[in-house]
Amino acid sequence: MAKSKSIRTRKSVKPSRPEPTPKPDLAEILGRFTDALSMFHCVARALAERQDPHDADSDPVKLGDELVTLNQAIAVLTAAINALDGVTA
Repeated sequence: MAKSKSIRTRKSVKPSRPEPTPKPDLAEILGRFTDALSMFHCVARALAERQDPHDADSDPVKLGDELVTLNQAIAVLTAAINALDGVTA
């Protein structure tokens, strides 16, 4: 009499689902953008004061192009903050 061999089958392994990515905390991100905007405003004021021709202690360095660029960056950052603020409200 022949011995019967048992056949074992493997259970199919289902790929595990990746953990869902947590949603970003938009309020926290908005706060970081607001902090950056405050720093940009501070730098813009400092540069503007540095080239003030009416100030005796003013450095005569001309920073016109840099101030224009910085003010454009402030405008872009402000628009981004306002857009994010609308999402988080």
